[in-house]
Amino acid sequence: MLEIIQGIVVKTFASGLSKVCLLTGEHGKISLTVFNRATAARMRLGSTVEAVAKRDAYGLYNAQAVDLLAQPSVVHTQLAWLHHALEVVYFFSPALQPASTLFLVLQRGVALFDMQKDINVDWSLLNRAVIGCLLMQFGFYPPAPYEKALARIEGLLSMTVDFMQSQNLELLTSLAATLALHDLAEYDAWLLASISTHPRIGGFKTLPFVYKTMQRGYLGHKS
Repeated sequence: MLEIIQGIVVKTFASGLSKVCLLTGEHGKISLTVFNRATAARMRLGSTVEAVAKRDAYGLYNAQAVDLLAQPSVVHTQLAWLHHALEVVYFFSPALQPASTLFLVLQRGVALFDMQKDINVDWSLLNRAVIGCLLMQFGFYPPAPYEKALARIEGLLSMTVDFMQSQNLELLTSLAATLALHDLAEYDAWLLASISTHPRIGGFKTLPFVYKTMQRGYLGHKS
């Protein structure tokens, strides 16, 4: 039976351009095979796609047709943060389990990363907040000083809020700014400690780029 599936590309595979990993709201993380290699090659990390696909007996999806709905054009300085968000989702999301709220949080997060090339505000705290909200979807709870702000940001990201409207973006950035009222080193340590619980922590490639103060070897004992 054919299904129409909308998802965000969270992983591509250099060894086989025809396969990508998507996060969807209905089915969570899925593997999608795209037989049109030219189409598959255009599906970059963070792309939003809609596919007509059939699920096989192993839970894998084979695309009959694919439309590319959105393609992120993130500036170079923010690219590591976007890839980090996608990497967190790829490693922590269980396969084939509904993830409607996670999908919305990631979708809005990707849109915010993309906005950073056009709107001149301090995005560093909002970048951290997006990662924190994603981790909350997997059962990680922040230290008390950051809990209220992250809960409100998570609520905004999980709604269909248009952050191109200045008042919505101002609310979001002001909430993120409250993270700096406390010790950001403690906040970053929580992010890293949460991520380091993953049994495949050695597979994370973005950590040194987004946490530049991380000491060499901080996670080496689990790689």
